[in-house]
Amino acid sequence: MNRDSDQKAPPPAGAPPSGKTHLLVAGALIAALAAGAIGLFRQGGDAKPQLAKEAPLGELSASAQALAPAEEDEPQTPEALRQKMDALIRAGDQAISKRDIAAARKEYESALAVAQRLADHSPPSPPSTSELAVLHIKLGDAAQVGSDMKAARGFYEKGVELMKSAAEKEPKNTSAARDLAVTYNKLGHATHAGGDMKGAVELFEKSVELTRGLAEADPKSSLFKQDLALGQSTLGSLVEATGDLKRARGLFEGSLKAYKSLLKADPKDTGAALGLASAHARIAHLAARDGDKKAAKEHKKAALKALDELEKGGLVKDNPGYENLKAYVKTLAD
Repeated sequence: MNRDSDQKAPPPAGAPPSGKTHLLVAGALIAALAAGAIGLFRQGGDAKPQLAKEAPLGELSASAQALAPAEEDEPQTPEALRQKMDALIRAGDQAISKRDIAAARKEYESALAVAQRLADHSPPSPPSTSELAVLHIKLGDAAQVGSDMKAARGFYEKGVELMKSAAEKEPKNTSAARDLAVTYNKLGHATHAGGDMKGAVELFEKSVELTRGLAEADPKSSLFKQDLALGQSTLGSLVEATGDLKRARGLFEGSLKAYKSLLKADPKDTGAALGLASAHARIAHLAARDGDKKAAKEHKKAALKALDELEKGGLVKDNPGYENLKAYVKTLAD
């Protein structure tokens, strides 16, 4: 997720995927324009991250492990510990917003240590499984922003384990199911970044399966439709990279369908309109590769139309992502 100021701009969402390019949700362009639609929290700023000193994979830093026992006059009630945990999480979130990765990891690790201490207390205030999962996911996010993908993968794996347990305890809880889908998605990114294409595909498949179930169960939810659109696009990029063009095209067509549904409900949804144009572009690209010139031409035309409508509506003024996508679409074969 990190983009250092001296890095080149990422390729447009419609560009053929590269095995060396870290995939973002539905491609770098749409992920940025969608403003982290399925992330647990957003990062801001463009300063270079400060990398934390390495800690063993999935383990706490020495400072967090050595979190000293409370002073004698410090309250040790579950309520006091919970307040301390919440304060540390907020401090970590603030550090992330400032791109101070080392500080963020320290705060989250300390919060996790307090949570583990809190878990030793009896109800009514022990941390829930999902709370512990979110702490591991936040640590994974901080590691990923700091380009420490190995550590990120370890934290996300623990997050998936905990989120899966939480979801199984409440099978009718749609929030728990969505959180698990998000966590699979995050682990998929870290797995892909580590070069494990097969593992990444399997994780994104699980994420898409969950989001499809949520969208079908609640067809009026724009959030679930957006998740499904983004998830299918990301999975489509990975599947295309494996050479399965037919399946990839089907996934992008599914993404296109979801974006059309979102725009029907809200014609001014800029993110959905850009997603629609991107999906048309990806289908045009795959159709051309497959020799389907008619479909390639039709989808290229549809992509340009969607982009032109955005421009006429004044919704993408001075938007470099829009300009990059439009430039890419124009390079597609007619």
